[in-house]
Amino acid sequence: MHTWLNINKNIKFIFLNACFAQGKNLARNKICKFELKPNYKIITDNLEHASKTFYKEIEGVKLAVVNFAENEFASAEQDKAGAHPMNVVQNSRKIMEAKKQADFVLVIIHGGHEHCHYPSPRMVEQYRFCADMGADAVICHHTHCIGGLEEYNGVPIAYSLGNLFCCSSRQPLTSKVGYAVRLTFQPASKKLEINVIPYLQCKGDEEVCLLRGSKLKEVSEMIYRIGREVSDGRYIIEWKKHVDKKYFYCLNDISASPKLFYRTLNRLKLLKFLPIFLSRNKMLIRKNLCSCETHRESLIEILHKYLSD
Repeated sequence: MHTWLNINKNIKFIFLNACFAQGKNLARNKICKFELKPNYKIITDNLEHASKTFYKEIEGVKLAVVNFAENEFASAEQDKAGAHPMNVVQNSRKIMEAKKQADFVLVIIHGGHEHCHYPSPRMVEQYRFCADMGADAVICHHTHCIGGLEEYNGVPIAYSLGNLFCCSSRQPLTSKVGYAVRLTFQPASKKLEINVIPYLQCKGDEEVCLLRGSKLKEVSEMIYRIGREVSDGRYIIEWKKHVDKKYFYCLNDISASPKLFYRTLNRLKLLKFLPIFLSRNKMLIRKNLCSCETHRESLIEILHKYLSD
């Protein structure tokens, strides 16, 4: 379950990951009240419904919300319920259409690399492109840890808000800190103000507490520091460190080697020898299948057909 943002106290968005069951569990355990109101939609019937832009007029200002998610297991299809899938061309058209009809366009993106405070170069390019297409603010979530907040050509981009409520004991300590954002749009000046609201969640108790004092200052400074590193390009160093951490794990997955093999090498501290057991030719073929647009397109269709049979 992820984070909420508040716009002029009139509308709140709760970002949820497989949240329908999660919300019911929270309610069942008397942690919060769970109900679906007319303007709140947890999941949609199909792709057509999932891709609809949300419009709401607030005190004479028309707000548009374009919300989409990376293509994992929950993407909607023509005859399947799910989330509005990420597609740069289609998402951009939605943003441009919303810009023509609304005073303020908010783009919400579910995506990012788990437990990494920094975005990838692809994310930075794509999220900034949303701003180029007409977004007035881009708010992202999914990584289970906080990311930076940068301003790109006057458009705030929050790369990850972190968790709102996640009591899993398997989550690292970094997942316990998150932040909400408050967006204030001034229709007369067309200016947007953004404030971050850091908090601590599920550290010992099933509750969410606003940070105060030195901890509030520390987390706030971290959010803006990471944002500055994104703006000036220094984030690449941290992004590459994250890739290095995943190197052997991903190689093992791509090679289709048994998990037990990876765990055994890891336990014996012999992971550095993993590449010896892999075929470079087969890995080159797999890289080409992922990199080439035509091959990747065919591969996805073939896998979809295989898994549907």
